Amino acid sequence: MRVFKARVSASYRNQIQLQLNLPDEDYSNWKLLEYILFYPEEDRDDNHQFVIHHKTVQAICNSTKSAGELMRAFEDATGIILNITPYTTYGSKARTIQPTIPNNIKSLTTEENNIPNGKKIDPVFFSSGEHITAYMERVENETYLQDIMKKEFSPEHPLYDVIQYLHDHKRLIWTKKRVQVVAPQVYEYIAEMPEEDERLRCSRIWHFIEQYSSIEYDYVSNTRRIYSCNSNLITINRQIRELVFSNCFHLDLKAAHLGIVAKLWNLPLVTEFLLKGGSIWTELFSHCGISKSEDNKDKLKRCLYAVLYGKARTGNGKEPNLTKFTDGILGKLAASKFRSHYLIRELLTHRDIALQRIKDTGGTLDGFNSFISLNSTSKSNISSQAKSVLSSTVQSYEVKLMLTAFNVIQANPDLLLTAWIHDGIYVATTHHKERAERYIAEIQSAVQTVIDELGFITELERNPNFPITKK
Repeated sequence: MRVFKARVSASYRNQIQLQLNLPDEDYSNWKLLEYILFYPEEDRDDNHQFVIHHKTVQAICNSTKSAGELMRAFEDATGIILNITPYTTYGSKARTIQPTIPNNIKSLTTEENNIPNGKKIDPVFFSSGEHITAYMERVENETYLQDIMKKEFSPEHPLYDVIQYLHDHKRLIWTKKRVQVVAPQVYEYIAEMPEEDERLRCSRIWHFIEQYSSIEYDYVSNTRRIYSCNSNLITINRQIRELVFSNCFHLDLKAAHLGIVAKLWNLPLVTEFLLKGGSIWTELFSHCGISKSEDNKDKLKRCLYAVLYGKARTGNGKEPNLTKFTDGILGKLAASKFRSHYLIRELLTHRDIALQRIKDTGGTLDGFNSFISLNSTSKSNISSQAKSVLSSTVQSYEVKLMLTAFNVIQANPDLLLTAWIHDGIYVATTHHKERAERYIAEIQSAVQTVIDELGFITELERNPNFPITKK
């Protein structure tokens, strides 16, 4: 794995050293502290806790000692308790941590991250304290870009061409320039955020983005999707991401997963609801009695995905059941209303039927007519294997639709795909409004043709709030 180097002002590092009494020669603990403060991998279900892989700990600390031993040594040296808990997604290969970072270090780090890289006084590398020259800065950034472009991927993956395109130098440089343009607005936005923890989180991610800019992608086992790596413009606060991509078109599939399973699982009630133009989010906001907001929409989305693919009705020893899971996210009253909604009940019933069918047949065909077997997953029991196959199958159809959009973009030299977010994309063009609108319509038309052929109930929508640089 790549070990990143945080650039900070010398005064900030000196203050951290005084607070923690951490000697310079204790390089291993400086590196682990650097990871926690600047580059942690957030838990996809809870961005206030971090996932830490055992091999990551060893790579960061450049040690063959066990991850547990290294983390205990870190706690002893710094006084920062990591609150280590199991992380079942990766079995015994990873843990989650919720570090008890002292408030004064939080405040110092937020202030430091709010100083643009080019304006840091006496810049040094955080872990080593080595002073940084302009030449070292250029070498570090260029090495990162080259590392991304040199990554090798299996050509058998359906998104092989997409990931090669996204790692092309032209796209990487586009992102770097946009980050530089909007940086002043981002710093202003972060400074006005009311919650300190979220301010710290966003400033930390922006610190990484401003250093490295480019979004790095990778394959993930048990899915046809590709995911972004490290901290990046996809994992940061939505409003900040939209600032960077504000000169792009934003297209995404409307209620993609519902529209796909309505066909695959033969759901008459969901089908009728979608055909009438119903919005699942508006429906659930009203039914559950919760206010409309992006934060609440994200909560509902997590609960809906748990219904579609994740949580069993009864649960097991390793994961909470659906009731406990949704109660913890929405609160007991709203969660009870959520589970009682007629569309949710139909989804649960037909999801269980689909899971049983997968168990009976040993797998199923995906959107690319490839058979996904239970044994091809990394899961250990048949129930988890069936869930993995089920979600992979639905996601493969999402990939198939978005791949159609990519093919249109790739064939048009006047278009640039700037970011890929599963069922959504950002597209840039330098052309005037009329031609740009025509290009976008061509993308939507091509995707709609495939949607109609497959019998799904969705569409590739354009976000009307995104301006275009050229009028």
